[in-house]
Order: sequence, then structure tokens, then C-alpha cells
Amino acid sequence: MSQWNDIFSQLENKDVARSTHLSSTRLSPMLPLAAVIAQNVKRQRIERDFSLATLAKKANISLNDLFAIENAHMRPEPEQLLALAKTFDILPSVLLADE
Repeated sequence: MSQWNDIFSQLENKDVARSTHLSSTRLSPMLPLAAVIAQNVKRQRIERDFSLATLAKKANISLNDLFAIENAHMRPEPEQLLALAKTFDILPSVLLADE
């Protein structure tokens, strides 16, 4: 579990360091990573023609949590990230990649 926290922390620091200025609407350094994950989850879901409900069921994640993840309102727990990657049949790093 600590390994995932270290990875998340490194990615957050990278996102903040790349930013030239912080928007006053940014509430925390977690938001850039949450936005990247949200975009990647949504893209993977749409590519597979899954509804939110279908993906939530397949990944065993609550619909409310999945909605919050896709809208960058929350960052997924490591277990949720792994479940999503497994459902999409991709490596978890694909969901963390800022493309």
C-alpha cells in the first residue's frame, strides 16, 4: 500500500512542478492527478462501450465512487485503480499516464 502512496505522491509533485502557476480554483495538488485518471478512465470506458453502471459492476466499484472518479472529484484508492485496470485489461500505469 505504501508503494502506491509513494507513486501517487511522486506523480502529484511532478504535476505541481510542471505547472507555471497555480489556479486559485485548484483546491489541492491532488486534483491534477485526479483529472488525469478521470480522463483516462472515461476514455477507456467509452472505447469499450461500457456505461458507468456496467463498468461499476464489472470492476466491483460503487456507482457513486466511479462517477466521482470520472469527474475528478476523488482519486481512486489503489484497489479501485487496480480493479479498473484489470477490467480494462490494461496496466494500471495506463490510467496514470498524462498523455
